[in-house]
Amino acid sequence: MGDQNYLVPASIDLTQYRSAVVWCRRFSVGLAVAPLNV
Repeated sequence: MGDQNYLVPASIDLTQYRSAVVWCRRFSVGLAVAPLNV
């Protein structure tokens, strides 16, 4: 548990999204979701 930080490419317009999901490609499952405050 605790804070996590992820880099998002500058080309992504975060105002177009309300949340972010941490996705595991190997198992095709979402591990976490968080609201975006931009």
